[in-house]
Amino acid sequence: MSRCFTSYFLLTVLLLSICLRESTALRCFVCGPDENCDRNFEDQTVNCGFSPVPNALRYECVKYHIGNSVARGCFVETFCQQQPYCYACGTDYCNGTDSIRIVSKFSLFISIIAILVSYKTIN
Repeated sequence: MSRCFTSYFLLTVLLLSICLRESTALRCFVCGPDENCDRNFEDQTVNCGFSPVPNALRYECVKYHIGNSVARGCFVETFCQQQPYCYACGTDYCNGTDSIRIVSKFSLFISIIAILVSYKTIN
């Protein structure tokens, strides 16, 4: 198998995995409501429902402040429209802290750079 073919194959697999990731169930952190949910939530996750039906209920990850407590989870997309101190988002694990989202995006960026560098090195 040629090196060029291998590079194209790896790049195709990466792009497909990114595209297919968008069509799977949304993954969210889940905990609370309690005071510990603001800090200790990374170990508890949930897969939200996914439906290919166009008018089906859509879900979002939610971080919801209730007094001194925090709740995280997966709710229908209209939940935060009626709730004060509620943050809703639609990407995997986006109801965590900003540092988790930055690390995730940074990892994706580094992976893409590594593939591009290996492609240029091979050719």
